[in-house]
Amino acid sequence: MINKSVKVEFCVRVAANILKVASIRVFVNWDFPFLPRVGEFVEPTIWFPYLDFRNQKIEEKLTAEAKADLQEYLNVGGDDFESWFFDNACRSEHVVMVSYYTDFKDDDTKEVYASIVLDAIPETT
Repeated sequence: MINKSVKVEFCVRVAANILKVASIRVFVNWDFPFLPRVGEFVEPTIWFPYLDFRNQKIEEKLTAEAKADLQEYLNVGGDDFESWFFDNACRSEHVVMVSYYTDFKDDDTKEVYASIVLDAIPETT
């Protein structure tokens, strides 16, 4: 059996009080034997290490409320921006949509990608 990772794009929805944009995109080489399905959960620890803070300019997209919360976190001895972001913005674990698309290469081959949308875990009453 060939063990090949699959390229996965996670579209992670973020709470409106954290970022000025609705979601962030994270590209991951998925090495697990199966892809998550709608209704399942994906822990942020799976995709968070692949998040490129610099290229996505995440710190610039923070809301005023989030900037104030971050500053307070740092003032009381919090680790760093990435730790704060993980604790406050990474609440999206619930798979709400999975789609597949292809990308044609220069040599006329094509590669299949998965796009997975994650949202906050639905609350139960």
